[in-house]
This record gives sequence, C-alpha cells and structure tokens, in this order.
Amino acid sequence: MNINQHSFIDYRRTIAANREIFLLKYPNILLDFLKTDDYCSALIVSLAKRRLPSGKTLVSFIPLIGLLQRQLRNSFEAFSAAQSYQGWVILRPALESALIMGKWSEDRKYCDLWMNRDKNRKEYAREYSGSKLESKNLPLSKEIRAVLSRINDDFMHLNEGYYMRHSSLDPINEEKFLYKVDYFDQDIVQDFHLHAFMHLSLLVIQCLSKMLDNEFKDGSSFTIDVEGFQKAYKETIKNLAKKEPRSHKGAYRIRVMAEPSNALDSQGGAALADWLSALPCLLMISPLAVCTYNAVLSFLSILVLF
Repeated sequence: MNINQHSFIDYRRTIAANREIFLLKYPNILLDFLKTDDYCSALIVSLAKRRLPSGKTLVSFIPLIGLLQRQLRNSFEAFSAAQSYQGWVILRPALESALIMGKWSEDRKYCDLWMNRDKNRKEYAREYSGSKLESKNLPLSKEIRAVLSRINDDFMHLNEGYYMRHSSLDPINEEKFLYKVDYFDQDIVQDFHLHAFMHLSLLVIQCLSKMLDNEFKDGSSFTIDVEGFQKAYKETIKNLAKKEPRSHKGAYRIRVMAEPSNALDSQGGAALADWLSALPCLLMISPLAVCTYNAVLSFLSILVLF
C-alpha cells in the first residue's frame, strides 16, 4: 500500500498547506490573536494575586480560564486551516466556561451544584441550560448564551442545514451525478468566520475582565482592546459584505461593523447594537445557492449578536 497516494494523506497535507497559506493571507490576524491569547494569560496571573474585599481569592476560576484559553487556541488552529465548521465546535466549551464563571460569581451555590451534579441531575440540568446560563454579573451573558445556542444549532448537530451546507449532489449527465463533501471553507467563508471568531473571543475576555474587576473592587484592571480591533477591521468587513453574491429569492438583512462603541456601558449589552450598524447589507440567496452560502449566513447571524 502506497500511503502517499491515499486520499486521507492528501487531506492532512491540505490542512498543513492551509495553515501556511493562512500566515501569508492574514499576518495581522495572527498577531492580533497573540494579543488575545496574552489577555487570557494575564487574567490567570491576576487571579493568582488579587483578593476579594473579604480577603478570599477566586483561584477556582483559574482552571476555567485556562480551559477557555486552550479552546481559543485550538479553535484558531481550525479557522486557520479553513475549517470553520470545526472551529465553532471547539470554541463551544470556551463560551460555556465564561457563562459558568458568571453563574459562580452571582452565587457560589451554583459552584456546589456544578461539583455535585451527579447527585442532583434534575436541578443541575435546570440551572445549567437555556436562559438559566445567563447571569447578572457577566456582561453580555445573554448575547454569549445566544451565540452558544446558535453554535449548537448550526455546527453541533447533523440537522438539515448542516447536511445541505457541507454536501451537494450535482448532475454530470443524464446518468451520472457528482457527490461532494466540503472539508475546507471557500475564501470568503473563511474570511467571515475568522473575523467573527476573533471579535467574539475579544468580547468574551473583555466581559470576564469587567466581571472580575467588579468582584475584586481593588481598582486594578487592564484594557482589553476590542475597540482597536473594531477600528482596524471595519473596512475589511465592509469590503467582504460588498463581495457577497445576490440573487432574486429571499432577503436577509444583516449588519456589519460600524463606528465602534463601548459594549460594556451601564446598560450591559444595550450599547452593543450601536456597534453593529449603519451599513445594512441585503444578502439575497436562491434555493440553489443555499449549499454554497449557508455557512456565510450562519456566521452573519452570529456577527449580528455581537
């Protein structure tokens, strides 16, 4: 058996090649992700040093942020290989980690329930699912939970949308058909998903940082530069939106980057909508285009939330 001619070996070679191509296509994205990764490390270090007004610590959050950082790193690897469908799946535990910290911050009894979930499955399922994952202490927890739900719907389960998005059956002639399964994103799909992932990651870390500052009340904090990312990539997102194909069936109004605003004002998530914006884009698709562009639409739904 000549393994060099096996299709799976070709698949592995393509993953490696895509990661190298990524470095040429998105050098700034890589540098920006390194900043995001450093924010995670800084949060972990701060938790080892800071004290609550009572003198106690929040070291129990360290493993959760460590796992969040691990998932962000591995998600980035999937997006860099043009496999966004895998990147969102890997990201899911990172969002859960943030939501869990929000619940623990709100009431320590939720930590005890989480630790003893095998003893009380019903109560655990009630408190750690759906809207119950939202908390007052974690800014934008409602929006983060909504993204988690969207990931579940679009990327975790083999529903009709997932099936149609990643496979197709095209006629070659009257007797033959070509069956295809997509393993890698088209360029524009990768662009949209990658920028959504980057922005979401920064927002989640910013929300956690804000929550911890409110917990410790020690005047110590550091800036998570979400606005810098928004400004840097505003034109990129506008240009991507202009490239979107249009056809005569169906219309999806989306919002993309506008003037950045403070997403963590006194109203929680109220100012978030101001960031998404003034640049409406009507994305029209036909039934025949669903297979090709449904992945983009799924991403755009996530972007609208943030």
